[in-house]
This record gives sequence, structure tokens and C-alpha cells, in this order.
Amino acid sequence: MERLSELEGVVLGMLWAMGPKTAYSIRQYFLKSPNPHWATSAGTIYPLVKRLHERGFIRSERHATGRREGLIYTVAPNGVKALKRWIGPTPPPVATAVPIDPLRLRIRFMGVLTEKERKSLFTAARRDLKKSIEWLESEGVKNRNDKDPFLSLAFRGSIMTTKSRLAFLDEAEKMANAIGRKKR
Repeated sequence: MERLSELEGVVLGMLWAMGPKTAYSIRQYFLKSPNPHWATSAGTIYPLVKRLHERGFIRSERHATGRREGLIYTVAPNGVKALKRWIGPTPPPVATAVPIDPLRLRIRFMGVLTEKERKSLFTAARRDLKKSIEWLESEGVKNRNDKDPFLSLAFRGSIMTTKSRLAFLDEAEKMANAIGRKKR
């Protein structure tokens, strides 16, 4: 059985959790994400939706959107089965492995930077991580939905992960400052 890609799993999950959507509204949802990984282009979403449809995972219905007619998608029974396989019971290694962290990668090689450049990196990264935490906490409260407690769990996980990255940044800055003092 063919596994879903992460993006395919997320799109199926969105349709299952949020109900009928057009490909355009799916794309708009991704564009609003604070995670650039999910800010996918139209060139990604529309073919992905088409593939899910061709594989029988989603159904389409004609739908009037203003003056135009488009397609609205829902999850088909085969799509629910595929979504369940994507979730578990045994998650694939990509779900449990150490995630790619572009900030951590940059810190690994920041020895090439001057002390002033490192300070700028830490300042900008700290500011942006705090903005992300504020956004997540605000959206988490706004999207609190007792009918879908798993949405709250997803927001909580994002908040905890981002706070962890902020704590790592603080530790990395202390270590970088200590290294800088030793070199003087």
C-alpha cells in the first residue's frame, strides 16, 4: 500500500477535520501558516488535490463561488482509510526523527560570523521566535474548540516546540559568548 506524503496526509486531515473545501481555500489555509514549510505554492496544492482525487481519496462536487463554478472536495471512505494509515498505529520515521531545524543548522556554522554578526543573529532569531509564540498562543485561544480537542493539542505542541527552540537559542548564545571571551 502506497503511503501518503506528509503534505497529502495534512490535506486529507484538513478535509476530514474542517469539512468541504476548494483547492483554493486549502492553499489559503497553508499560506496563513506561520511555518514556511507549509506555505506551498499553487503549483503544489492543485496537482496534489488532483492526485488525491484520482486515487479515490477525495470526492469533488461542482460548487458555485460567486460568478465562477469550481470544485469543492470532501474526504471519501478510501481517504479516511489512507488518513488512518498515515497517522498510525506505527508512525513512519519521518514523524519521530529529529526534525530539520534551519536555526540549529545555522548555529552549527556560526563560527564563521564575527561576534557582532552572531549577536545580530541571536537578537533577530529571539525576536522572531517570540513573535511566533505570541501568534501561536493567540491563535490557539481563538481556535479553542471543545468539539476538536486535538486541535488544541496541536497548538500546544507547536507552542512547546517553539519555546524549546527559544531556550536552546538562549543556551547557544551563552556558549557563543563564552567562546568569544576565550578568543580575546
